[in-house]
Amino acid sequence: DYIADSYNKVEEIKHFKAHKPVVLNELCAKVEGARDVIYKLYDNVHNMIVTAGMVEDAIVYANRYRSMFLEVNTELTKAEVLFRNGEYRNALQVAVDILERLEPGKYEELIKRKEIKSA
Repeated sequence: DYIADSYNKVEEIKHFKAHKPVVLNELCAKVEGARDVIYKLYDNVHNMIVTAGMVEDAIVYANRYRSMFLEVNTELTKAEVLFRNGEYRNALQVAVDILERLEPGKYEELIKRKEIKSA
């Protein structure tokens, strides 16, 4: 939706500029509206990338239990399918749920380790 909205805002600005004289205050308001949509799009994409990374970390760590427990294998497979379908939040929820049942508090520990490495 943000992408379509961004294109719509650009078209509005192009159409507005084509009519002379251009009223600067109105043009500025349209540009600010477009900028806001683009920032929302950027934030959305950034959040998706971060979430996707978190899913990968949870699945990679939980893989060590995959061969020992059928339920872990089933849940991680579900998380991988969700991940491939772009449903990152749902995939994260499934992966974290199974990881937390195996090792309570482990996912938070993984996040802290990653933050320390990033710093």
